[in-house]
Amino acid sequence: TVRVLPETLSTVSTKGFHHSVCYSILDQSNVWILITSLQTLQMAVGMVVGFYALSMKLSGVDCDVPVPNLLWSLAMYSSYFALFVNFFRKSYFRREERRGLKHQ
Repeated sequence: TVRVLPETLSTVSTKGFHHSVCYSILDQSNVWILITSLQTLQMAVGMVVGFYALSMKLSGVDCDVPVPNLLWSLAMYSSYFALFVNFFRKSYFRREERRGLKHQ
């Protein structure tokens, strides 16, 4: 029997989804914003899945993943989420603010 971990399933499905969306878009002007948004969403889903798995594990539900692995997974997804949000804010919001200042 093959068991698929929730983290693996969420990672594979979100990566597959956002790659198929990004490669099917012909207008490349906003593709970078879309990619960053989807990657940020992927990290948010990873955190939700990690919190859910950890809560199930701590409530006594049988889970093959050790608690330290779940904690490291949460740390990884949380740090990547923070980095992607920071990157998005600095790359796209700051650019819009600069454009607005130039037009004044």
